Amino acid sequence: MSTYFDKKKLIDENKDLYISSYDKSLTPDALSKIVEQKRIYKKAEESGDIKTMKEANDKANSIRMNNGDYDGGRDGSEYNTSSKKYEIRNFSSYESPYQKQIDNITKELQNKKGFSYNYEDDPAFKAYYALYQKLGDDAYERALYENAVRTGGMVSTSAISAATGAKNHYNSMISAKIPELFRDAYSRYKDEYERLFDTLEQLSELDEKNYSRYRDEIEDFESDREYYYKKQKDGLDRIFDAYKTDSNLEYNMQRDMSELDYKKERDRIDDIRQDKKIDVQKEKNELDAIINLAKAIYGKTPVSSSVISNLYSLIK
Repeated sequence: MSTYFDKKKLIDENKDLYISSYDKSLTPDALSKIVEQKRIYKKAEESGDIKTMKEANDKANSIRMNNGDYDGGRDGSEYNTSSKKYEIRNFSSYESPYQKQIDNITKELQNKKGFSYNYEDDPAFKAYYALYQKLGDDAYERALYENAVRTGGMVSTSAISAATGAKNHYNSMISAKIPELFRDAYSRYKDEYERLFDTLEQLSELDEKNYSRYRDEIEDFESDREYYYKKQKDGLDRIFDAYKTDSNLEYNMQRDMSELDYKKERDRIDDIRQDKKIDVQKEKNELDAIINLAKAIYGKTPVSSSVISNLYSLIK
């Protein structure tokens, strides 16, 4: 594994290449691969090989993306993170395209009165009434006419009774129509209610599907943002870990070098002390030799300093 010192050496040896601060923050191994592609790019640029230039830049951007979650653009000088395109998206609160229709139908249902029926206000009843009245009147006139033909123009009580009976028959038919008209009116009322409810249900389903798509888009966005945020964080963590490792290595090496320097200085001092110790011992030995010599010459000690100096000059 490359170290901080390898990266520093790599940067120093390639000062002719432009290396952005973003690239310099990558791990030494990743930076080494980018520098390799930059060399290929530069050589291709000198020969006008645009295809190779693009391939080298794409490979360098791939290295950046895998190690730092960014790309350097067309020439490696930019800093484009993959998460930026997600960060600029802005989701406003949900607005239903069907809400106005839903509100109108809901209001219509709320304001709709309960079912009631008055046949006198029913246009259908009025139409039937007019028809049966005419048929009844026709039956009445026809019954009187037929009776007058049989009796030579005389209208009897029985003829009037028969004519009235014919008219009442049609009147009873009008009354018999009222229950049928009631059922028809209730059916129309029910159908209208069901139509409104069906329409409301369909609009609600469409709105629910539309809202579901809206929520899916938000969840996809949040999922993607979380993914790219984690990916970017992992890349930054790798860079930080590499930097921390390199910094620790540099610190340890500096510490080791400091300790080595300290040891050398300590050894030098020890050597000086040892030398001094040897010198002291040598002086002591010389002094002992002088004393022994003085004893041999004069038969006694101590002797004067001048005698010692003279004897000392003899042994030196």
